[in-house]
Amino acid sequence: TELKDQLIKQQQQQQRSDPAGNQSTDQVSLISTDGSSSSSSSTVQCFTEPWFSMEAVSVDLPDHLTASWQSAESASDLALPPKNPYIPSDFGLKTEADVSAAAAAEGPAANGPKQQQQQGLDGVQSWMLVEGESAKPELVLAQPPAMIIDEPGLRVWHKLASTYQQPRLCTYFRISSPTAAASAAAAVLCVLWLRLIEEQLAEDAYLADVAGLHWSCSSEGLCGVEIRVDGFSHKLGVLAGRVFGALAQCKVHAAAMLFKFRGAFC
Repeated sequence: TELKDQLIKQQQQQQRSDPAGNQSTDQVSLISTDGSSSSSSSTVQCFTEPWFSMEAVSVDLPDHLTASWQSAESASDLALPPKNPYIPSDFGLKTEADVSAAAAAEGPAANGPKQQQQQGLDGVQSWMLVEGESAKPELVLAQPPAMIIDEPGLRVWHKLASTYQQPRLCTYFRISSPTAAASAAAAVLCVLWLRLIEEQLAEDAYLADVAGLHWSCSSEGLCGVEIRVDGFSHKLGVLAGRVFGALAQCKVHAAAMLFKFRGAFC
């Protein structure tokens, strides 16, 4: 910046425009950022660049300066960013055939797509069908997800969306616990805990967003805490694992967080 300002200043003081008035050439001495001046002069061309019609400066750097760059040592504090672990490479679509093959591999007790579909129809009323009670399962306007796991403390629902044909996945996790809203203090601590998680995962959230993945968390009062992770399905599990790892082992740096949360609950 100092070099550019010096060049522009000298150009304004010593400008010699050509007859067309579009370009000027000056002989100036380069001023380095450490205050030392170069004994050799360089040619400076001031012109208007053609893309945005802005004034620009072109200068030929002296040989001794470019030679010093070639022999300079690399800075230890400069490095390329680490590899983004959330960038997907598999964009294959999950179809009913894939679900059937996975169910067959797990054994006859596994729920196939037909069983899931029939299980999903158990709670469907006649008004939800296109042709009333005589409608076929594929004519259901809003088929609910099928419960594929029902164990003590864990329930999992799944619904295969095939309308838009995209390799994306949307997952909702709910940690059900009335403790999160048992008192005013508990509710505040729950919100503070979630904001600490968001702060801890800020860098991961940026990398994931670049790769088409997103996550969010919110307090649902007496229902507990809800976490949403969505985006390209290939690396969604990596982000989900990172989120739940942070939930299980939240790291709090009090000195760094004091200023951030000073106005959090205003």
